[in-house]
Amino acid sequence: MESDKFICVREKVENTTQAVIIDMNDSTNPMRITTAADSAMMNPASKVIAVRGKHFDLYALLLLSLYGNGINSVL
Repeated sequence: MESDKFICVREKVENTTQAVIIDMNDSTNPMRITTAADSAMMNPASKVIAVRGKHFDLYALLLLSLYGNGINSVL
């Protein structure tokens, strides 16, 4: 997924799946989240990423913390 502000890529290395987020203002410092995600979407206004796999998770990238998890995916 790509936009003017962020690029979000799902990367699988051996048995580990990661979401890699590249901030276009700081492209030399990619952020990585280890997750079993099927898809991910960045909020264009703030550094929050929504990750969907078996569950729906929200991550605050500035704090490097999980907002909430365990919400069943209905999509």
